[in-house]
Amino acid sequence: MDRDFASRVLFRLWQWEVTMGDLFVVGLALILLTILYYRYGKRIGQYLFKTHQITQAELRQLHRSWVVLVLSLVGWILVTLFEWNVQLIDEAWLKVDVLEFFTVLMIWAATRLLVWISEHFFREFYMRKQRSGVLSEYDKRNKDVVIAVGKGVLYLFALTWSLKVLELNPAWSFSFGQRDGEAVVYTIRLTRILGAIQIFFVVRLLVWALINFVLQPLFRRNNVSDSQSYAVNRLLKYFIYLIAISLVFEYLGLQLTLLWGSIAALLVGVGLGLQDFIRDFVAGLMLLLERSVGVGDVVEVDGVIGKVKQIGTRVTMIETNYLSTLIVPNSRLISGKVINWSKEQDISWISVHVVVPYGCDLELVRRLLKESALEQEDVLPNPEPEVLLTDFGSDGLELRLIFLTNVPMKRLFIASQIRYAIDKRFREHGIEIPYPQRDVHLYTNDGKGVKKA
Repeated sequence: MDRDFASRVLFRLWQWEVTMGDLFVVGLALILLTILYYRYGKRIGQYLFKTHQITQAELRQLHRSWVVLVLSLVGWILVTLFEWNVQLIDEAWLKVDVLEFFTVLMIWAATRLLVWISEHFFREFYMRKQRSGVLSEYDKRNKDVVIAVGKGVLYLFALTWSLKVLELNPAWSFSFGQRDGEAVVYTIRLTRILGAIQIFFVVRLLVWALINFVLQPLFRRNNVSDSQSYAVNRLLKYFIYLIAISLVFEYLGLQLTLLWGSIAALLVGVGLGLQDFIRDFVAGLMLLLERSVGVGDVVEVDGVIGKVKQIGTRVTMIETNYLSTLIVPNSRLISGKVINWSKEQDISWISVHVVVPYGCDLELVRRLLKESALEQEDVLPNPEPEVLLTDFGSDGLELRLIFLTNVPMKRLFIASQIRYAIDKRFREHGIEIPYPQRDVHLYTNDGKGVKKA
């Protein structure tokens, strides 16, 4: 290309002088990018669509992010080569030139790509665990939370980097406490606050990775029960979060001695108002350490039977037979009366109380009661059910049928089905369940004394 022709100025834009050579290079770059996109970009998208089962909407989002990233990169390179950098925004609080604009654009386009990749990775990970049958209750509860935390880490990183590129980092100053008779002034910047939040998010991902890639495979290899693994996971989370809090204070430059001294009076008032919370939190730690009640155990609280689904920092979630959730403060499980039907093993005893009239054939009654129990599929045949004569009652002979089941959550329904079977067999053999009997004596007073009627 002739040098004079290439250096001919076509037009001016702000402080730019756009020459024929500049226009030629930009056009050549756009043609090259278009060829690369249609040659390789669409093929990659079609491959992901076929092999990784992504939707068309996700594919379009991936394409848009990729196009924005490449275009912003090309723009940054062209501005750098041809020295087209000019000031776009020139305010007292914000100054942005073209290079900074393209840099920020690249940061957010790359972040969108990384968010898509991370979200797809997490979903694929949980789908593989579900297909292999090792998806635990912990995974079900934390799936969406982990995905959101992973996206939050990336977005916070992009925001922090963008603020540094734009040199936009406001600060706030406040004073607390005193040292040598003078108030201590503390200054904190926006990027420091965002960094502290990032630390918590990264620690959350670290806990997730540690549980999924280290602890859970170890628990499966050693046949550790769900309640024990839950206790270890929960205590590990508390320990790591405690370290994270100390790291955040160190990162923010806060001196704990001054901080505690300044808010000591406030902590006293808050502590008085949070007595119940602290008691429940300590009780939760005791439950995790002692494992008197664990996740997966079938317990009875105030006559309500259910399976423990989660032991939280303050309350325990119990799933009942009626598809509802019973929320119990942890302190009640420590100090109250709680029956754990599956503490040592997965089977438990159930009893059914029966009253028969005096004079009936007890051997026949005993056989009918055992048959009524054994015909239920949830009743264990070994050891076989037993019938105990518990008392000579005022209305008849009091018997108790006892048997074992391996589904204690269904104990109410099993006992109900057995009562139906007992009633049916008693009717077939002419055995009546006696009504309560009472002798009533009437006395009259005719004025001459009380007489028996």
